[in-house]
Amino acid sequence: MLYGINTFNKNVKDTPLLDASYPSLDDVYVNKRTVLLRVDYNVPADAKGALLDDFRVRATLPTLRLLRERGGKTVILTHRGRPGGKPHARFSTRPIAERLAELTGHPVAHVPDCIGRVAEDAIRRMAPGDVIMLENTRFHLGEVLNQQDFVRDLAALGDIFINDAFATTHRAHASVTGLTAAMKEVAFGPLMLKEIGWARALMDNELRPRTAIVGGAQVAQKFDMLEAMMPKLNHLLVGGVVANTMLAARDMGLGLSTIEPALMEQARNLMTEAGVLGCRLQLPQDVIVTRPGEEALLCRKVKAYQLAPDDIVRDLGDTTLKTWKKIIQQSTSLFWLGTVGAYEEPAFMKATTELAEALIAAPPTTFTLVAGDGLLRALALAGVRDKMPRVSTAGASLAAALSGKPLPALSMMEVRMKNKAA
Repeated sequence: MLYGINTFNKNVKDTPLLDASYPSLDDVYVNKRTVLLRVDYNVPADAKGALLDDFRVRATLPTLRLLRERGGKTVILTHRGRPGGKPHARFSTRPIAERLAELTGHPVAHVPDCIGRVAEDAIRRMAPGDVIMLENTRFHLGEVLNQQDFVRDLAALGDIFINDAFATTHRAHASVTGLTAAMKEVAFGPLMLKEIGWARALMDNELRPRTAIVGGAQVAQKFDMLEAMMPKLNHLLVGGVVANTMLAARDMGLGLSTIEPALMEQARNLMTEAGVLGCRLQLPQDVIVTRPGEEALLCRKVKAYQLAPDDIVRDLGDTTLKTWKKIIQQSTSLFWLGTVGAYEEPAFMKATTELAEALIAAPPTTFTLVAGDGLLRALALAGVRDKMPRVSTAGASLAAALSGKPLPALSMMEVRMKNKAA
């Protein structure tokens, strides 16, 4: 159902509004009504599109259960991959619908489009409590471009829009901000609200010592986040390409390891700022390396300043791990984003596993949050992900929130709230 699309569909430049009291499922009546539920089922898959990890799907099960219990007719919207605005079998949501049916024990019909007659007919046949999954929203260019015609087509399918995808809040896409602007009744789902709460707690808690572990790639994004977070951090433990770039900025040879040369100056500024702020920056003291094409069995431990010209950093060394684990044991607020080792190979999983075990062993009063697609896959391979107290489905959106950058999905909801109150 369309509502004020021209009133709300505009650029919003507010800061992330994590402190707002957003409308929830308790604020809408769903019985016998059609609910468009936006989730993030952009899950890893193999070359043929088969699912490799269903974590994000399982994270939405409480929301789906609640909608079923309340008699809603749930129509699931999600993107998957980057198909370029055209149908592509590899990026179909059909395998996700099949997996969701297995997880819920209820049928989940798959609809081969997300708009048009085929979607309308499928929704018309629904009974209260039914769940269907529409095809990938990114099979239409209107999704990424947030085109109003596409938004209208989506909005015409339902009575209520529930956004339960915190991992997409940094996207100004049709099925995210477009529907928030266009539909008459809009609320955030339980998973969304839980993850907003975690982000808020991470930024605002007064627990000390406060420690962040940051690794992986996407260095520019993480540098921006660190610049905003460091004033509140006591310890910053850095691995992955983020650490490589910082070490290179100290004129240390990293061999053939991946670095971001364009970000060297920002790396130097961050390291200087950490010292000024009293944030204890811990870069790797020793690392595990191999040469190109060398088997993992031939890996070697070297000091971080002793890499040969053809060495590639694969994991953290024992001395670094010992130092980091001691800091973790003393911390009462812990945040981990990004990988610290080449987790794809079992030989380079040691640091990931041992750091994860240290976080799991923290007292229940410790605030612990882990995030990022790569890290979550690494923790799953290590068999420890489900033991973590808090696991975010988000990566880029959480980093953006912690950087103080606008999150379009939250900003658009705030626009609605302000207009409603006026």
